[in-house]
Amino acid sequence: MLMKIRYIIVMLRQLENRLDKRLGDEEKRNLILSLLVLRQVNIVLEQENHYQEDDLYIPSELRWEFLKNMPDTELKRGLYRALQLVQDNSEIYGNLVFPESVQGNVEEPELRLLLDGFSMITGNGEAQGTCGMAEVFEYICSYLPPERSETTGAFYTPLQVSELMIQFLQPTGGRVYDPCCGSGALLLKSAEYISKHDGSFQLYGHEADSAAWRITCMKAALRGITVHSGEDIGDTFKADFVLGNPPFGTHSWEQQLDPYDPKWKYGMPPLKRGEFAWLQLMLYHLRESGKMAIVLSNGVLDSSNNAERRIRAGIIKDDILEAIVTLPAGLFYCTKISVSYWIINKSKNLDCRNKILLIDARNLGVTVDKTTILPETEMQRICQAYEFYQQGRSEDQQGFSRIVKADEIETEDYSLAPEQYIVSAPSKLPDIENLEAQEERLEAKLKQLMDENRENFLHILKRL
Repeated sequence: MLMKIRYIIVMLRQLENRLDKRLGDEEKRNLILSLLVLRQVNIVLEQENHYQEDDLYIPSELRWEFLKNMPDTELKRGLYRALQLVQDNSEIYGNLVFPESVQGNVEEPELRLLLDGFSMITGNGEAQGTCGMAEVFEYICSYLPPERSETTGAFYTPLQVSELMIQFLQPTGGRVYDPCCGSGALLLKSAEYISKHDGSFQLYGHEADSAAWRITCMKAALRGITVHSGEDIGDTFKADFVLGNPPFGTHSWEQQLDPYDPKWKYGMPPLKRGEFAWLQLMLYHLRESGKMAIVLSNGVLDSSNNAERRIRAGIIKDDILEAIVTLPAGLFYCTKISVSYWIINKSKNLDCRNKILLIDARNLGVTVDKTTILPETEMQRICQAYEFYQQGRSEDQQGFSRIVKADEIETEDYSLAPEQYIVSAPSKLPDIENLEAQEERLEAKLKQLMDENRENFLHILKRL
């Protein structure tokens, strides 16, 4: 399976090399994703043994196998007509395709490269020589993300970061909201978790990048899920679970914020620290019995700015903060910034009242191809510490975790940096047996050198 997906990725790289001078990044994304959607539409209709679903009908001359064998002189027009049919008639896939992407500066051999590569995708991932759409689409999204840069701070949420967040949140159902959903990783992980536990849910997402939003919708559609647009939620919308990985380094605002806006319960977010705006925005949309998880840069944990300290203090005094977990650097694909989870629960267990779990996981992880990976055992260690905290078990671990009372954090000027409270693990002393063996070896070496020195001295005396 993986080999087939890699074959498709190699095909995409060949395509990119041919298109780099003629198409921009967004044009390439629109082309690739449009034909991927067209392949998915054909797969869905093929599985039903007919080419009509609801209002969507694809005539025989525009079906996938026919398009593959279409003469070069007719290929662009055929693909355009097929995509236009999808755009005009499919409620699920219509806003995910761009018919014009197959025209312009793309050439017929490049279109055939895509058609041949995507022909390997079938509705049955077990079929010999093929791979499933959901798998290949997930892989392609990690390879061909929407435009991003370290200056804008827009990144994909790595799989392990998503998985850990869901384990902290453990959503049971109801409304799940991500106001900065990117390509939908967190929302779909939530849906997967809830489904495994037989819950029902409604997903709500908001994303300023239109390309990323299309990917979210496509991923959801492949799983038979609808993600409702956050544009339509309204100011009074409340969710049972809120989660997000906001852009890092949001240092300014496009418009002046209203100081009387109820979203800023704990104070106006500083103009140069956008994380505090995201934090309060998400809190505002969290219902009174809800739970929330957010990834923020470590700079917000102990900043000395009065406005930032005031926001941290308000959250701690309201006793809704459950845990802070700092992560190792290098988990994200395009930045080495170190980040932390904030776990917020508006209905904390009695055993957790006025106590906050602090975990310092910065020294965990291993480096693979310049990216940090958390081994399964280390992820389990983090989750277990959080589980013990929720059970009221105060099991502090030197150099790793500690449950801290709110009044102690107040005395530390409301700093939430775990390393400020966690006792460092003692340096590992050498084993006594190893030390004794090393001493014996050194004594033997010293005796050997002394004997050689004596012999040399006697030899010199004889020659005098």
